[in-house]
Amino acid sequence: MTMNEKEFQEWKSKLQSLDPYGSEVDCNDFFKLLDGVKGSLGGDVISVLLGTFTNADDYGVQERVLVTLDDSDPLEFASQLSKGFKDLLARSSEKEWPLIIIGRIFNSEDPSWIRPLADAARANSVLRSYLLGDEFLGEYPEAKALLIKFGV
Repeated sequence: MTMNEKEFQEWKSKLQSLDPYGSEVDCNDFFKLLDGVKGSLGGDVISVLLGTFTNADDYGVQERVLVTLDDSDPLEFASQLSKGFKDLLARSSEKEWPLIIIGRIFNSEDPSWIRPLADAARANSVLRSYLLGDEFLGEYPEAKALLIKFGV
């Protein structure tokens, strides 16, 4: 089921109004909203979900977002990650979310996820620099061969 623009805006507004870290009720509502977008993970939804990653302590909430994002189309996910990567770095680098989000892709060893990310990195200098940087390759040294294979 895909959302129309009105439904999307209502979902986005509700999701962004919640404090899943401060209230059990908000956390449960946040999880219901995540469950509600399964099958509707278009670019706008992916972008909003990636926007939830911050340096705040998350108590497992973001892991649930990651599981939801696993149902994304790999091309759309890579596109949205690339578009918002600079902001993601600024918002969440202390908690290492960029490392975790991208590392999961390489750990999957799934070319249908790795290739779109590599394609996005070739077109995005911030993402490319991050993937080729010491922080990422120090944690995921096996990614270097895949990055070379996919032309990054």
